[in-house]
Amino acid sequence: MDLARIVESDSRQISTAVDLAVHFILTVVLAGFFYWLTGRWIWPALAVVGGILIDIDHFIDYYRYFGIRFNARDFFGHKYLASGKCYVILHSWELVLCVWILSLFFAGVTPLAAGMTLHMVIDHWLSHRKTPRFLFLLYRWRRGFELPEDGG
Repeated sequence: MDLARIVESDSRQISTAVDLAVHFILTVVLAGFFYWLTGRWIWPALAVVGGILIDIDHFIDYYRYFGIRFNARDFFGHKYLASGKCYVILHSWELVLCVWILSLFFAGVTPLAAGMTLHMVIDHWLSHRKTPRFLFLLYRWRRGFELPEDGG
């Protein structure tokens, strides 16, 4: 492996670590707010689902590219993006809007919507400032889920 690949891989690992840390810290703050507001654990738990566990959809892209085997270095290094495709179905402003609308009828959905919104804002800020349309599922779908030129 040449030095450029090692540096790129290490850079991607560091970027992922920063991304995860920001998601975790801000989601814990949001969850704490919901616990303070309600005194119940279900609201903070739903904020965590929306704020952190939304990332589970990255496994779809990983398994589409690598199959059943799992390698943490490949996963956290985003090596699956070599496929040129990115589905991340849960990372969608359209879905966030639907969950907010649902929260109008079921107040208990509010922390899920807030967590998802926080996650998407962080993703926009850390990863998609140059490609904000990428966070719209319809945009990705119309492009055949192809990654933008800069890798998304």
